[in-house]
Amino acid sequence: MSSGQLVKQSDARVGFKGLIERNRAALLQALPEHIGVERFMRVAITAGIQNPALTRCSAESIMGALLQSAQLGLVPDGLLGQAFIIPYGDKAQFQVGAQGLAELALRTGRIAAIIPEVVHEKDEFEWWREVDRDHFRHKPYEGADDPGAVTHAYCIIRRKDGTASVTVLPKAKIEREHRAHSKAGKTGPWQSHYEPMAKKTAVIVALKWEAKSPELAKVISSEERLDAGMDLPLTTEEKQIIEAETVPQQSALDRLAGTPVPASPFPDSSVPECAGCSSSTPTPSVTDDEGRAMHPECLAVLKKTAKK
Repeated sequence: MSSGQLVKQSDARVGFKGLIERNRAALLQALPEHIGVERFMRVAITAGIQNPALTRCSAESIMGALLQSAQLGLVPDGLLGQAFIIPYGDKAQFQVGAQGLAELALRTGRIAAIIPEVVHEKDEFEWWREVDRDHFRHKPYEGADDPGAVTHAYCIIRRKDGTASVTVLPKAKIEREHRAHSKAGKTGPWQSHYEPMAKKTAVIVALKWEAKSPELAKVISSEERLDAGMDLPLTTEEKQIIEAETVPQQSALDRLAGTPVPASPFPDSSVPECAGCSSSTPTPSVTDDEGRAMHPECLAVLKKTAKK
């Protein structure tokens, strides 16, 4: 990786971190009491470090995705499977995981347990439905070698009234009706985390037949639209909160002292980008031998590298 790329990545991470820190008040307002805002911010910043593509998304989409996650009380760490912030081009998109769906379903007070799982080729698996009963049996393969490809995904729902149900999806149905419309193309969670995504799909289909809270109904509707390849616009309320928090403000003391308004957290398209780090903050003030606008420090790094 060249020095210019390193400078560019570092600058993007700093801008990403600063954006989240400036929006602390909005996140604090949206989060439930049991989730600390510092923890939520730390997880969000780590997500940007682990996935540089996320730092290149628009400020509005980043904060919109984080705000949606905060309002649902789900931490987007990607590890527990509660929620994810996924970049699609220049837009960040909030997506809930299988564990996040289970958490929202349990909050309704009607469901005792949700068990999503996948079936592999070497597993012992039987399932069929009759008029008066369902027959379901799954014994995972316990050998030391690979269990084979995924053939099905299913979700068992156990209710507090003692009843239960199972929803089974063949892989062909998952591929045809869900994965086929993924906006990520050849990248993204369907490629890197197929099994968790298949489990989540089974949970979504199973929950369609259950009594849902308004927040769970909204999440399932959003996931179905994402499966169909549709963008999810922010609500008017979300846009107002994001705009109020992301636009740099000048304090009364700064105005009296004549201090300039702080720079925008993300570059303005009307200002030239630095050819070294692709950032326009601060405004590039020098040019290289080819006449391209650059920051002095970026130019110094590139010249130093060229001499080696």
